[in-house]
Amino acid sequence: MAKQAYQPDTTESTQTNLNRSMDADFDQLAVELLGYDGTDLQRVKVNTAGELTLSNATLEGVGVFDSFEQVQDTGVTTGDRTTSFAQQVSSAVIQNLGDNDCFINFDGAATTSTYKLAINESLTVPLKFTDLHAITSAGTTTVQAIGFY
Repeated sequence: MAKQAYQPDTTESTQTNLNRSMDADFDQLAVELLGYDGTDLQRVKVNTAGELTLSNATLEGVGVFDSFEQVQDTGVTTGDRTTSFAQQVSSAVIQNLGDNDCFINFDGAATTSTYKLAINESLTVPLKFTDLHAITSAGTTTVQAIGFY
């Protein structure tokens, strides 16, 4: 049987409402997360494993990772360069630390038509990949990535 959600009483103090929001089973403050769908507030849903679900898809590993790895390529030029993680990552933060814009791609060759990463720009991607490809349209730059497992 599902638990009945606590409905706060606006006439009571904030502390009283917080005390009543305590989930005794988990010894945690119970918070309900709502999202606005453009018309109404809707409850955010989780599956039976406790993973956040979005429109029949599951958002995996958000903010919870076992380990990470940092890779760097200081010689990104006008030819496609590949920097590889030791294993497939679930998410990564990619930074252009050099003096020229570059273009990146994941597990496939980079061209000047793929995603542009400007000088000093960083990008966070919740994407599973192993190989980071990079290229410049002119000059050399440095690309650094921190991948999360």
